[in-house]
Parts: sequence; C-alpha cells; structure tokens
Amino acid sequence: MFREMQIRNYSPRTIRNYLSSISRISQHYNITPDMFTRDEIKTYIQARINAGSFSASSVNQLISALKILFVDVLHLKWESISIKRARREKRIPVVFSKKEIERLFIVRIIAITVAICRTLITLAEIDIVQNASI
Repeated sequence: MFREMQIRNYSPRTIRNYLSSISRISQHYNITPDMFTRDEIKTYIQARINAGSFSASSVNQLISALKILFVDVLHLKWESISIKRARREKRIPVVFSKKEIERLFIVRIIAITVAICRTLITLAEIDIVQNASI
C-alpha cells in the first residue's frame, strides 16, 4: 500500500494518515486488512462516530485509504465493499447585524485615528529635537 501511494505521488502526510487509519482498524479487530468485511468496517466507523472521535472528514479519509487497499493493492472490486462517504456538516455563515458592523467600523476608525495621532506626535518630537540641535 505504501508503494502504491508513493507511485501516485501522495504526500508523506497522506501516506502516514492512510496507513495509520488502516493500522487502527486492523488492531481493533486483530486481523489483517485483507480480512476486513463490509460489516466490520461499518461497525468500526459507527463506534468511532458514537465515541465522538470521528468526524465526517475522518470517515472519508478512512474510506479513501480502504479503497486504495482493496482496489489497488488487493485487486478486489470496490463494489463488494462500497461504503458511502460521509456528508460534511453544513455550517450557517455568520451574519453581522447593522449595529455590529457599525461597531466594527467605529473600532477600526478609532484605531486608525490613534495610529495617525501617534505618527504625528512622533514626527513633532523629531522636529523639536532637530530644531533644538540647530
């Protein structure tokens, strides 16, 4: 599996993550990866989701690793396993109220004003020092 992923030019991090995913499920059942059944894989995924240690991305990553293992390494048909990918959680975008936007602008304007005042004070101090030395 390692060789197959290197030939495909997978990043070292992806290779490490995929091998780790396969290793964890193999250790969980104490069997070699070629012995995984569809039911075992689904039960493993469900248990990890219920334990709160598996996100949709983790599920999809494991499925990708399994697909490489079964199809490209073991030369089995994916249709016999065919586990569907998890749908990612849809997040509602944060929408600011008019008051919040006004507050953001006011804070930004104040920050810019303070920066300008500091610059002017610094320039005035430089001018005073230069005029005093003449």
